[in-house]
Amino acid sequence: MVVTRWVLSALVFISACAVNAEDQIPLLSVRGVAELMVPADQVEIDLSIVSEGKTAEAALESSAQSTQSLIDALNGLGLAKDEYHSGQFRIQQVWSNRPRNPSANWRAEIVGFTVTSPMHIKTKKMNEVGVLISKVVEVGVNQINSVRFTLSDPRYYRQKAIDVAAENAIEDARTLALATGVKLVEVHALTIDDAAVSPVYVQRDQLTARSFAAAESAAVPFNPGDATVSARVSISYRIQTVGIL
Repeated sequence: MVVTRWVLSALVFISACAVNAEDQIPLLSVRGVAELMVPADQVEIDLSIVSEGKTAEAALESSAQSTQSLIDALNGLGLAKDEYHSGQFRIQQVWSNRPRNPSANWRAEIVGFTVTSPMHIKTKKMNEVGVLISKVVEVGVNQINSVRFTLSDPRYYRQKAIDVAAENAIEDARTLALATGVKLVEVHALTIDDAAVSPVYVQRDQLTARSFAAAESAAVPFNPGDATVSARVSISYRIQTVGIL
């Protein structure tokens, strides 16, 4: 059973009672902040196969073979077709290097071609990430651009964070009103300043050639951690004085 850990920010920003110069409405404004730490339940991986060839045709053929091997490997790991998709490949010319002491008529020449074929993977098979990385490297993937752990239903937790931030703001508005002898009459303005989900990114130094070498013999270990869901809301109340300050 997955247990969601809720961490609420202790910072609630409160502005003192203010009077709007235009309509002379006395207002009390508060700002509520919430931050939830939720165990990630989904991983997204962006990777590429970079293939080389003396000709463009040779590079494209090598890329096609490697991409098919990658697809076969993903299917073999139990990934459904909707859990991965390939992107648009990119072909580039490879030019000869400039010699140390070139002749006056030296010109760079095309000596080959490279084809970069991207693949995006999104899956809930969190326990298979290390095995997946090891397998894709084995079949020819030579660039792992990013690995990030996130939430499959971010909107649900975003709404939860907004709820908590709003509750914090309302509670502090009531506390401040009681402490200053004013009455909350009605909501004058209500805004969501920010609400977002921050995924957990694997550090770039874990996606290097050294990691690739380790992947050939064993599954690369990854710790998903918690995604951060934050929200900030602002509420302004119209107020009336009911006590003596």
